[in-house]
Amino acid sequence: GGLPPAGVGAWEDALAGHAGRYTVTAPGQLLADMLPDLAAIQDLTAAHPYQRDLASVAARMAGLTSALLTDLGEPGKARHWLSVLDGYAQQAGDARTRTWGHAAGAVLETYYATPARVLAVTGQAIPAAHGLASAGTVMLYGLRGRALAASGDRAAAIRALAAAAELHSRLAEAEAEDYMWGFPAQQLRWYESRTFTLTGDLDRAAEARTEALRLYPASDQVDRVLLLLDAAACALAAGEPDQAASAAAQAMAAVPAERRTDVVSRRAADLARDLSPYRALTPVRDLDDIRQTWTAA
Repeated sequence: GGLPPAGVGAWEDALAGHAGRYTVTAPGQLLADMLPDLAAIQDLTAAHPYQRDLASVAARMAGLTSALLTDLGEPGKARHWLSVLDGYAQQAGDARTRTWGHAAGAVLETYYATPARVLAVTGQAIPAAHGLASAGTVMLYGLRGRALAASGDRAAAIRALAAAAELHSRLAEAEAEDYMWGFPAQQLRWYESRTFTLTGDLDRAAEARTEALRLYPASDQVDRVLLLLDAAACALAAGEPDQAASAAAQAMAAVPAERRTDVVSRRAADLARDLSPYRALTPVRDLDDIRQTWTAA
C-alpha cells in the first residue's frame, strides 16, 4: 500500500535535480526552491512510515538541506537536519546514507568547531561504519587526517589519509563519481592537499592540489577556492606573505556573489589571522579589503 516505484523514482529525480544545482546555485536560493519538496516528502513519509525506499530519499533530502545550511553559516540548523537524516536512514536501513550523515557531521566540526571535536566525532563514527567502503567512510578518514595534521600528529595524519585512499579504491564506479553522495577523486586530492598543507609537506600539498584543480570543473566555486587558499597558506609557510595574500585575494575576487559561502569566508579569516604580522604589506591590506566586501556580499 506504499508509494509505487514510479512515484519513488520521481522523487529520486527531483532530489537529483536539486543536488545537481548545488555547486552552481546560491545556497539560500536552492534551499528556498527545495522547501515545497521538503514539506511534501515529510507528508509522504508520514503517510507511508514503513516504506524504506521513500525514507532513503527523505534522508538524502535532509542531507542536502544540511549541506546548504553549512554553507550559509548555520551549523546548529545543519546539525538538526543531520539528525533528521539519521532517523530516516535508520528507518530505511540505509547504512551508506547514514555513514554519509556522520561524515557530514564531521565536516561541520571541521569548519565550526575544533580539531579535537573532529577527532571525537570521527573516533566514534569510524568504528560504527564497520569497515564499510563508502563515500562516508572515505570522508571520515580524510577529515580525521586533516584534524590530526592540525593537531600536530603528522604520522597519524598520513596513516588516516592512506586509509581514506584504500577505501576510495574499493568504491563502486558510480559512487566514486557522484559529487553529492559519493566521493570523486578530486575530493580525495583536495583532502590530501589540505592535510599536507597543515603538516608542512609543501611539495606533496602542491602535487595533490594541482591534480585536484585539474579534475574539478571550473563551475565549482567552493572547493576550488578552498584549494587556492591552501596554495596561499603554502606560500606563507614558504616565507612569501605577499604572494600568499595576492593569491588569496585573487581567488576570492573571482567567486561570484551568489556562491560566496561562510565556509570560504572562515577559511580566509584563518589565513588573514596568520598574515596579521605582515599588515604593512600592500597585498595583505588588499586582502583585508576584499574580505570585508566578500563577507558583506
